[in-house]
Order: sequence, then C-alpha cells, then structure tokens
Amino acid sequence: MLVSDLPTPALLVDLPRLAANLDRMQAAADAAGVALRPHAKTHKTAEIARMQTERGAHGLTVATLDEAEAFAAAGVRDLRLATPVVGPQKLARIAALLDAGLRVSFAVDTAAGARLASEAFASRAAPVDVLVEIDSGQHRCGVLPDEAVA
Repeated sequence: MLVSDLPTPALLVDLPRLAANLDRMQAAADAAGVALRPHAKTHKTAEIARMQTERGAHGLTVATLDEAEAFAAAGVRDLRLATPVVGPQKLARIAALLDAGLRVSFAVDTAAGARLASEAFASRAAPVDVLVEIDSGQHRCGVLPDEAVA
C-alpha cells in the first residue's frame, strides 16, 4: 500500500526517527544527570511510553488524571500530573493510584489546595510528592512567589 492510498486522517510514525529522537533526549538527560520524565501529551500511546521508559525515562508527565489512569493501566509506574489538582474527588483518584503501588506526584496552586492535599494524605505511611505551582508571571495558574512559603 502506498501512503497516498491511506484514508485520511492517518497517523504515520517514522520509527527510526522516533527511536533516534528518544535516544538523543535520554542521552542528554543522562549527560546532565537529571531524571527524564517526558510529557505524554505529544504521543498519548502506551507503546511510545514503553519505548521511553525502556531507554531510561523515570516516568511520564501527564496532563490529566484520565491520562494517568490510562498509562498506569498500561504499566507506567511513575507519573507526574502537570496541571494542578483541585478537589477531593481527584485526590481520591490519586490515592487509588498510590494504593496500587504507583509513584504519583502532582501540584497544587493555592493554599487551600495544599491544605486539602495535606489532609487527604496525612495518614499515609509513605510521603506523597506534592509540588507548589508558582506563577511565573504568565498569570495562568499558581501562587505568587511571595505566597509560596505560606
């Protein structure tokens, strides 16, 4: 079949180029001595996530809890939510992932969100990685730098 015979839209992946890009990114992270946690928003596929973790990625960054749950079901064991988590329902879903043995980190962007996360996970034996989102001047989300300590 020729590419021109494919019905559109169709996803085409240049596998050698993909592998080279994944290798180059992992090598750069390794050389810098940092843990690579690529954002899955660019591919949203379990197969590419597997390729990334096989090369040494420590886990994935995801945008939503739905994505976190899907990648967890596909075998990814370390996930970071890129967007701030708000509300007890989402915290309960994170707790379920933690209970399943995953490492999950997430951000809060208000003092109230930090309090809710602290209350939700206070009784856990192992610490939970909660990050504070700082407003870097774009005013999209996060606390002002002077308010972060509180």
